[in-house]
Amino acid sequence: MGATRIGPRPLATGVLEIVGQYENEIAIKCITKDVFDQELETKTLRENPDLQRLTKPYEDPRWTRFNGVETYPKKCSIRSGDFTLRLGISIVEDKYIGDMAIDGSFYASPPNEPFNLVNTLAGMPITDQTIYAFEVRLDKQLELYGVEKDEVTCCLKRLVGLYDEEGPR
Repeated sequence: MGATRIGPRPLATGVLEIVGQYENEIAIKCITKDVFDQELETKTLRENPDLQRLTKPYEDPRWTRFNGVETYPKKCSIRSGDFTLRLGISIVEDKYIGDMAIDGSFYASPPNEPFNLVNTLAGMPITDQTIYAFEVRLDKQLELYGVEKDEVTCCLKRLVGLYDEEGPR
């Protein structure tokens, strides 16, 4: 669970992200009391329709790291010290991104954004414009600690065939 307060109290707005199987009412009361110093109304609660599919692999109580790319036909890894980030991808007809996953040991804020980021690529054509849109969203909507954002973009470009080991094709 994570909560981000946007703006000063008491007029703050915020984002609450709940990953996994939690009782939403209890989770909201606990985390919002701590972050906002008050219990919030739950009528604005919106569940991400893809959340159940995205979080299923992480519901095991023994889970300690993102595990998701092992089953993908193409994979790419980034390692920086003790941190790793891996992307897995399936490609359809050599021109569309079929599905994609991200895993590793790294820090991200907001916590769900890495999943949202790779999920937006499903079904997209493999073009420079698609990669550029990914790069902009990565730069503007996600904070990463442990790996560099440009390495993530290069990893994706290698997976879709726009880069080889030496650089752009």
